[in-house]
Amino acid sequence: MDSIKSLRESAARLKADVLLIYTFDTSFHVGGQSYVPLSAISLVFLKNKEVTVTTTVSAALFDVRTESLFCLSEATAKESNNSSVWSTSAEVDDMRVSTEKLAFEQLIPEVEKTWSAILKQYASASI
Repeated sequence: MDSIKSLRESAARLKADVLLIYTFDTSFHVGGQSYVPLSAISLVFLKNKEVTVTTTVSAALFDVRTESLFCLSEATAKESNNSSVWSTSAEVDDMRVSTEKLAFEQLIPEVEKTWSAILKQYASASI
């Protein structure tokens, strides 16, 4: 699946009407500098600096047949922690997983609200 078109074609084979596509954008900041990806080697040089992980998850609802964009939704989560020479990449990865989970949990109510509005607008039009 390398394009929206290929995703739409797969959704059409499943007889879906709407396709939800979402992406995660996660960034790592250490003492005002950005690192992507943050590695265990770079953590050795942090020496008690604050590590901040920020994740934004974005979602788009498309009409499968026409590729019309119904809506966009977005949510962001951030987590900070102090790092030391003893920090590991696993600890920072745990922060990444935590922010991605929280951002996705915040996105779901936004998509639900938008979906309700889409149903209200388009379901009554097809009757």
